[in-house]
Amino acid sequence: YSRGAVVCDYEEFKKNCEIEKRRIRRNNSSAYTVVFNKSSETFLYTLKHSLRESDIVAACDKTHYIILLSDCSIDNVRDIVKRILDNCSKKQQKDIPEYKFKKLICDVEK
Repeated sequence: YSRGAVVCDYEEFKKNCEIEKRRIRRNNSSAYTVVFNKSSETFLYTLKHSLRESDIVAACDKTHYIILLSDCSIDNVRDIVKRILDNCSKKQQKDIPEYKFKKLICDVEK
């Protein structure tokens, strides 16, 4: 049984991204952020329960949710987004959200 992703506020999300960047530098792994252009309690429920317990979700403003996906390849990200959109369809949610994803980049220490 999975309780789904961790939900937090946007400030906490940004702190988690900084921690993840340090982990990426240390372990040579990768992570991605995905922004969805939809914000509703129903969509948040779908997001939370479509993701792993280690993933993080936050509302970045009134109309967008952002998720942090750790230890993922680009193919994993595409599969995860497909699962989220499929779950939206299964729950007959109107207005399937658009999304953008990008790799979390960590600055190299000098």
